Amino acid sequence: MEYASRDNLFDHLEQCSRKTEHEARPMFRQMISALHYCHRKNIVHRDLKPENILLDDNLNIKVADFGLSRDFTNYKLTTVCGTFAYMAPEILERQVYDGPKADVWSLGVILYRMLTGDELFVEDSEAKVLKEIHSKKLHPPDFTSVEVQDLL
Repeated sequence: MEYASRDNLFDHLEQCSRKTEHEARPMFRQMISALHYCHRKNIVHRDLKPENILLDDNLNIKVADFGLSRDFTNYKLTTVCGTFAYMAPEILERQVYDGPKADVWSLGVILYRMLTGDELFVEDSEAKVLKEIHSKKLHPPDFTSVEVQDLL
């Protein structure tokens, strides 16, 4: 594995608070590209979060920690795993889920954190996060473009 001289996205965001759209776009594009590559190889990550996005000196990303990943060829997944605040609702509800769609949900939560500096869901249990997902009205930041607001 390459050396991640800038540590991870979580620590980076703790230092700089948030990213502008201009700053976030290339990083998010790289995350999407990495995830697309994994999904084409039938690998689902299942624990995408800022701590698992490593950065080099140029803020290029490397997706790390594939400890919960698995092959998803020809079937849906049932295992509840990941980090509550980044887990898709269907995982928290213990439903059969589509792994790639769950990974995409996690990327959306990461993008929100990158652009606002805030965690979207802050609770520390499955039940509390699920309640927050169902009850929270998502208001994309006014300072973001219509395209980003639609994406979120």
